[in-house]
Amino acid sequence: MYKKTLPLLLFTLIIPLVASPSPLDHPLILNECIEQALRKNEDMLGAQANLRAAKAAVLGAWSAFLPHLSSEAGYSRSKDWPMSESRYYSLGFSLNQSIYNGGYNFANLKYQRANRKWHEGGVSLTKASLIWQVKQRYYDLLKTKRLLKVRMDAVKRSEEQVKKAENLYRLGSVTISDVLKAKVQLGKDKLALIDAQNQLKQAGSRLNQTLGLPLNAPLKIVDSLEQAGEEVDYEEITASALENHPQILMAISEIERAEGVLSMAKGGRLPKVNISGGYSWKDEKASEAKNLLDKGYDWYIGGAVTLPLFDGLSTKANIKEAQEGLINAQLKLKQTQRKVELDIQEALLEITRAKESLKVTVESLSAAGEDLRLAQEKYKLGSVTMLELLDAQASYSSIQASWVEALYAYRLAQAEMERALGLSSSSY
Repeated sequence: MYKKTLPLLLFTLIIPLVASPSPLDHPLILNECIEQALRKNEDMLGAQANLRAAKAAVLGAWSAFLPHLSSEAGYSRSKDWPMSESRYYSLGFSLNQSIYNGGYNFANLKYQRANRKWHEGGVSLTKASLIWQVKQRYYDLLKTKRLLKVRMDAVKRSEEQVKKAENLYRLGSVTISDVLKAKVQLGKDKLALIDAQNQLKQAGSRLNQTLGLPLNAPLKIVDSLEQAGEEVDYEEITASALENHPQILMAISEIERAEGVLSMAKGGRLPKVNISGGYSWKDEKASEAKNLLDKGYDWYIGGAVTLPLFDGLSTKANIKEAQEGLINAQLKLKQTQRKVELDIQEALLEITRAKESLKVTVESLSAAGEDLRLAQEKYKLGSVTMLELLDAQASYSSIQASWVEALYAYRLAQAEMERALGLSSSSY
């Protein structure tokens, strides 16, 4: 029975693992690439670890408000020469509670909460930057793929042109010069194709690096370069960004941290109140521990007030340093607000320019395609020279490349606008 069921059990466990496809086994859309990067990117993982540490520090700050209770148990044995020997067993408990320590605990709690908020902003900022980087490299890979296709088409046209020129030369319709010019253009197009192939490999490696994959891992992505973007009211988003931008929230948190440091420094001038208590038991026999509340015990309870009188001016120096730190944090907030506004304004100008540039290249592409078609027809009739035909071919290839670059620039401008707004979602 065991021999029959074991293979069946192994089969049911292994087959699902083999059959279930890897998330990278199919062409990835942009959002899948972003999710992959958020799971694997070292910067994102580091920012999340820092946030977890900041949350733990808040818990540590709360612990200062709670009593500290400890216990101890001991055994001692001593011998006085020549005959005396003694043994003792002991138990004890002690309790210590800070009632007031110059407001340090409250100030430290404020500082740690602000520090947690700062790291929350850091996670959002890292996420927004990572999403921008994924989009930039995702679109860059799409761009290089399209440019490779442009170069391949150019090589194909040049090869066909060489054949046509050779046929016309054999018929005596053109001179050998036309054949040589066609071959020279073919060589140029092949060199451009080699460059495009190398750029495609580099773009794939850069995207893999961002996604936390081996640089040479095969990766398929969905071409969304021409996908229509959602219309966005940038003025409305800008107003919201100035209130919720991670950089601004982090700058506000820095002010709160500086205020906490200043409060802690000022606490050095204030009194401290502490109470403590304890209980101890000691006996020569361990069995007497059952009577530890009846005999052989001591207990105490007390309190203390400490008032600082002079500490060598260290508190004054700490206060002055903290005050300057607060001033710097306030100035940094104003600087950050202006920077965010400038980044948004520049991104808005760039997205407007990219949109207009895309319209121009679309119109130019249509005109260049028609010009090439006419030039090819005229060359067959002998109405244009080989040089004019090659110019038309080169112009068409150049406009094709410009169209791809314009598509890429528009998509990248959208991604840059999202980063400038501090958005940490994968889309507007």
